Amino acid sequence: MPLELHVDYWNSLGWADPFSSPEATARQERYAASATARGYTGDLYTPQMVVDGTRSFVGNGSLAVQAVAAAVALPKRSVHAEARPAPGGLDVELRVGAGEERPTTLFVALSEAGLSSQVTHGENRGRTLAHAPVVRILESVASVPGAGWAGSVRLAVAKGWRRENLRVVAFAQDRASGRVVGVGTAGVPEPGPRVAPSAPLH
Repeated sequence: MPLELHVDYWNSLGWADPFSSPEATARQERYAASATARGYTGDLYTPQMVVDGTRSFVGNGSLAVQAVAAAVALPKRSVHAEARPAPGGLDVELRVGAGEERPTTLFVALSEAGLSSQVTHGENRGRTLAHAPVVRILESVASVPGAGWAGSVRLAVAKGWRRENLRVVAFAQDRASGRVVGVGTAGVPEPGPRVAPSAPLH
């Protein structure tokens, strides 16, 4: 499941990426700090592709195919996500199956597909950029023990986000190696019809 996280350090060029965030920049910096791991360059650049948390490179089709194939071949923990409407957003039920007894963090992302940006400044000035699913929310949910974990999290859904294009992506990530050891996804249901309050009895 591809996810786009937009860094904010290009916003000084006169055009602010509407999907950028300092949290995305910080996450990229943490990956760069893992340069001693095999597959990382230790550099910050845009665009950058990170596959399975263990391979980092400039967007490249053949490298991406090889990295994804290698990631798919590795064993994964089961991760299940189920979303249901809640006041102001979603309640997401999460379950992670048993796995190795290693420090593991469960993250949950809410992504939106079908987005684009019209660039007004910089080297891409005048271009319209179509995006892969953009991360609207990314939260660290829990530390997952080897025996597994179950719980829930509430995610806010802002006005203007198109629910039919939203998707929940939960992934468990080994804190030492950065490897994504399990992924689960769920669609986002439309909120149910509002029920009018019943008339008072007299």
